[in-house]
Amino acid sequence: MSSPRPRLSIIVPIGSSEVSWSALFPQLEQLAVSHEIILAASLEDARADDEFRKAIARPIVICRTLQGRGAQMNAAAKLSRGELLWFLHADSELSKPLIEQINSGLIGIEQGLYYFNLKYQKDGPSLCALNAWAANLRSNVFGLPFGDQGFLIERELFIQLGGYSTSCKYGEDHLFVWKVHRSGKPVRSLGSALHSSARKYRDSGWASVTLNHSVLFITQLVRECLPKGLEHEH
Repeated sequence: MSSPRPRLSIIVPIGSSEVSWSALFPQLEQLAVSHEIILAASLEDARADDEFRKAIARPIVICRTLQGRGAQMNAAAKLSRGELLWFLHADSELSKPLIEQINSGLIGIEQGLYYFNLKYQKDGPSLCALNAWAANLRSNVFGLPFGDQGFLIERELFIQLGGYSTSCKYGEDHLFVWKVHRSGKPVRSLGSALHSSARKYRDSGWASVTLNHSVLFITQLVRECLPKGLEHEH
């Protein structure tokens, strides 16, 4: 007899050199709600499945496909069994209120896209607090969260919307949010904080990373989202 369907499928995409997942997985032990964990790796990743399993020391599903965050997450979603999909970056850190919220069973979740408020860990410049404030303002006012805010969505809706784009070089999370908007489904904050690593701001410089992200966001908004949005309205 097959095991009961889990409430939650936690999908963690990792790059070929990603190692921060080793700090995330012990945090997931605090989750009491029924769940499964899927590590979305690439075929190009030289590490063997057994290496992941030994490091994690708990039952997980390992999914491999062609390299690319969108492709890896889509493949993991197809393997998932949970009612809800939670796409979680490997360098995320779970706050206590977030864990309590997940453990509540997420009662009352309707069809739509849900996310958490962004807060940066203390591994980068103090100015990252400004970036988090701006990201939360953009998310809560304009309904445009990004993937580091931990997208949570019903599996059936994710499949219905066609998943993440695999043809874009960046911003597959941004494009997916627009898919949700055009479907007429809500995009809502769950209120509690999800902590994300700020090391890229430390390593590459706060101003440089902030400017680069801003340019990429505006470019994608203009080239791919606004024309489609106007076309959809007409």
